[in-house]
Amino acid sequence: MNFVKKFYSYPVKEKFDLLFVGADFPKEKSFYQVSRFFNYILDKKNLLNKKGAIFIFSDLKKVKSKAEENFEKLLKKDSIPSDYPFNNSGEHRAYKVRQALRKACLGLINPKGYGEFSKILFFRNYKEALCWAKKNVKEDLKIGIIPAGFSFLPY
Repeated sequence: MNFVKKFYSYPVKEKFDLLFVGADFPKEKSFYQVSRFFNYILDKKNLLNKKGAIFIFSDLKKVKSKAEENFEKLLKKDSIPSDYPFNNSGEHRAYKVRQALRKACLGLINPKGYGEFSKILFFRNYKEALCWAKKNVKEDLKIGIIPAGFSFLPY
């Protein structure tokens, strides 16, 4: 385990105000898949300062599985009732993203744009995202970068 850890992880000693994350092929094409980063980063090892932001580079496609359709449909709603049954695939992932939204600003950087989702930000490039963060998080940002989020894990 230590041998593998040496190649696929790196130490992080301080938290960031803004974290850019790269999504690995082929998962960068699915909003459902890249949304997992929000929870990995906030739940496994919280890498963000209070009111920080996570922006994920993606190349989202409109082709969707049933789970992705359910995920996006539920994410577009203004809220999820507390007694919602989560019977369909993809719905629990939407719930997890909403939990992450309580802790941080979440966004995707996708050159083609993508859509409107409750409180999730979309940017066409990293400059737009950085500009937004400087106005809405803080001017003097401590920025972190995880180039391949599914491959390299902070500890």
